[in-house]
Amino acid sequence: MLTAYENATLQLFQALTSPVPLIPLSVIDGYINKARGQVAAEGECVRSGATLNLNIAERSYTFGALIPADTNIDVVLAIRSATIIGTGSIDIRPFEWFAAYYLSDTTTVGMPRIAAQREQGAAGIIWLWPTPNVTIPVQFDTVCLPDTLVDDLTPEAIPYPWTDAVPFYAAWLAMMNAQRQADANEMFGRYEQVMMRLARMGATPSELPSSMPNDRGLPK
Repeated sequence: MLTAYENATLQLFQALTSPVPLIPLSVIDGYINKARGQVAAEGECVRSGATLNLNIAERSYTFGALIPADTNIDVVLAIRSATIIGTGSIDIRPFEWFAAYYLSDTTTVGMPRIAAQREQGAAGIIWLWPTPNVTIPVQFDTVCLPDTLVDDLTPEAIPYPWTDAVPFYAAWLAMMNAQRQADANEMFGRYEQVMMRLARMGATPSELPSSMPNDRGLPK
């Protein structure tokens, strides 16, 4: 997949203006991997199950404590759902809601029923309520960044059609570096069009998340 990305990026870079400066392939590879990270983060298209092993009396955990099931994952960016096998789901709420009702409650212990993500991105932290009184694994559905592509043998975690957007973002980075601002602007516009029309609208028009509940109610 890396070679396909390289060829597509170089074709875009060379298409709009000539002559063009030579760019080492290693630099192009860096642009491609940066583009893959941006596509995965914006499209939320790299998903993986992940396991978190709870500790007694520990109610907050960094994303680094999560163990992704997919080996082609670099880091976890966000959580989407959580389940304790044999017990039921954990309600995922916005942190502001969690802070208003449960953050100050440090005395209630038991099987966690509510979770919230505080810090964002790879620095994310998961908060739980009640404070765990058992050591048990929790299964999460997570949004992730893919591992770096080093050659064509590295598996691509980004699914089609989001892969179509990667060369446009990589070419934008190359054109910005070459101080080709007009060409860069056009390339970024193409990237946004691909992300919106071919990827997000084409893949999940009927699966967009619904509004979060506003009440304090616990899951049934």
